[in-house]
Amino acid sequence: MRKHVKLLLTGFCAPGFASIVYALRKSALYQFYVFSTDWKPNLAASFADKSEVIGDDLAPDWPDRIIESARREKIKVLVPIRTDDLAPLARNVKRLKEIGVIPTLPTENPELIQTMTNKGDAYGALTKLGISVPNHFRVNDLDSMREAAYSLGYPDVPVCVKPVVADGSRGFRILNEKMDKKRLFFQEKPSSVLSDLDSVCSVLGDEFPEMLVMEYLPGKEYTVDVLCREGTTYTVVPRLRTQMTAGISTDAVLSKDEHYGYICELSEKIVRGFRLSYNIGVQVREDRNGNPKILEINPRLQGTTIISVEGGVNIPELMVQMALGDFNPDYRPEIKWGLKLHRVYREIFELEGKVWTT
Repeated sequence: MRKHVKLLLTGFCAPGFASIVYALRKSALYQFYVFSTDWKPNLAASFADKSEVIGDDLAPDWPDRIIESARREKIKVLVPIRTDDLAPLARNVKRLKEIGVIPTLPTENPELIQTMTNKGDAYGALTKLGISVPNHFRVNDLDSMREAAYSLGYPDVPVCVKPVVADGSRGFRILNEKMDKKRLFFQEKPSSVLSDLDSVCSVLGDEFPEMLVMEYLPGKEYTVDVLCREGTTYTVVPRLRTQMTAGISTDAVLSKDEHYGYICELSEKIVRGFRLSYNIGVQVREDRNGNPKILEINPRLQGTTIISVEGGVNIPELMVQMALGDFNPDYRPEIKWGLKLHRVYREIFELEGKVWTT
């Protein structure tokens, strides 16, 4: 008989929410009551058993509202799936545990969470662990941005810019002086990340948040799901991103190729160095010489973790096993390498309180 577990997923507006609920429903060990929250209404909330709009997670009283909802719903395990939720929850771990809630956080140290989610700070911390990061500069004005771009070889080679704190390709641009602007105008959608230095500078103006100017990595890109507990890595599942839309993988394949050993070593260094738990995501991409370099750490479930689930590693369920003390440390999954994912649209309808899907 399956154990009944009341679980809180924060972030039903997140792109991967429905697939995470699907993964939980697949569990042979647990029968989940899924309660979910977010800052605004969204029909995706219908995939949960119950949902609630509780407001912005950056508001000072957001932790109070989360804790009250968890207490009322008698939640046992909390799984955050939005980056902005992590640090506020880490600051309130004691309060959550006092009402019997186990939060599946990568770390209970809010400062470390902020380091990992700030790309500039993360690169500094990773360098101290002996991990190769892209050549980069931190800038906060136009003069330093131009100087950094030229130092990296622009305009002879493309460079990238992105905010030190951002999700889902927000603010990310590839600066390429040699791009065909007419082809870009007629053949690329307006959401293209291609631009040039002058255009970006004209948009940013005199004041803007701190940004990174970094070398452009043109090669293969991997998203890596890492299952871990208190600094020990149990499973590393890389997937090759073969197509993306708005920063989200729409085509991917589970890949155990020539970089697999390095990706495993890299992931283990991060987990051990920061003593991380549950699940983290790592982005890795080849430089122009084919050498893999880390792009960023996402200390949460990924939008495309579902391919790891279907590939034999049900990470959301395994996180719950760790939280409840049911996890077997000898766990060694058989992964379905070569499994492909292709995303298509699926509609959700609502009329007079009734919700259904195609």
